[in-house]
Amino acid sequence: MAFCSNCGERIEEGANFCNKCGKPVNENYSSRKVTYEGEIHKCPNCGEILNSFVSNCPTCGYELRSVNTSNTVKQFVLKLEQIEANRDNIDVDLRRKDPNALTKTDEQKVNLIRSFSIPNTKEDILEFLILASSNINTKSWLDNDRSTAAQEAESNAWIAKFEQAYQKADYLFGKQPEFIRFQNLYDEKMSALKKKKKEMALLIVGCFAFTITMIILLLIVTR
Repeated sequence: MAFCSNCGERIEEGANFCNKCGKPVNENYSSRKVTYEGEIHKCPNCGEILNSFVSNCPTCGYELRSVNTSNTVKQFVLKLEQIEANRDNIDVDLRRKDPNALTKTDEQKVNLIRSFSIPNTKEDILEFLILASSNINTKSWLDNDRSTAAQEAESNAWIAKFEQAYQKADYLFGKQPEFIRFQNLYDEKMSALKKKKKEMALLIVGCFAFTITMIILLLIVTR
């Protein structure tokens, strides 16, 4: 049922003009559109729709080869490598003078890591979690003398993004069976971090206790 946009009179079906005011009828009716998001992966042998992390078709057993890695993560890695490759002489000279300095190139890498948009697919998130996990330097918690400010800043950026990717995975498909792979990877890395932090805390307490003991002994000896 249509009505005149000018006077509100009901328009008879098939009429070209309003019977009351004579205004031409606008026949440009809007239609509902369907938009499809994402991609559907099918077996090249039998056409069966494939789920994530499948290496063989569950219907015909066809072995899936040449599975492409995430373009998003791949491009991200290439950008990091490009930033490092463009490190100029100023950065190099600054690093020689002060190994603990945070250079412009270091800041660019940290900013790129922190600003990276976590993808939505299971494969992409898992690939990024593996990448982030391999770049988290757990040794820096115990080896502060050898760990530079750049290494610590970059590692902290990876930790923050690692946690963000895991939280997104939990939100998107935390109740699905495949999530156990994400959880195991996350728990393993976070347990290693907590262990290093605990060892660091014990080391600080031990050094403090040793210092106090030496001071007491010196006071006793000098009496």
